[in-house]
Amino acid sequence: GPSLPLSIVRPASVQSVTPSLGPSSGGTLVTLAGSYFSAGPQVACRLVWPKSQRVVHVPADVVNDTVALCVMPSTTEGAGSDVAVSLVRSEAQAASQAVDSASFSYYSSVLT
Repeated sequence: GPSLPLSIVRPASVQSVTPSLGPSSGGTLVTLAGSYFSAGPQVACRLVWPKSQRVVHVPADVVNDTVALCVMPSTTEGAGSDVAVSLVRSEAQAASQAVDSASFSYYSSVLT
């Protein structure tokens, strides 16, 4: 039968996160750059901490098909913890959608 390319939804591919460093108290606005981004009511940034396998989803603001914005949450994993950032269309189907991710690193924001 005829192929229907429009029915194939490519998973979002995140190539970079800028800035790639922020305080553990959270609040860093990061720009995700990549391809196949698509806006939607449930689009989220999926954050995965490799060591603890903790997964957090935060709202994503998709600017266009190559740019999206997210605000990094606070973390209790401590300074130097890296997190893999990817873009998913919905939290429910996130595991099957998170393909390419970029790394974001936290530093301690505790004042001495």
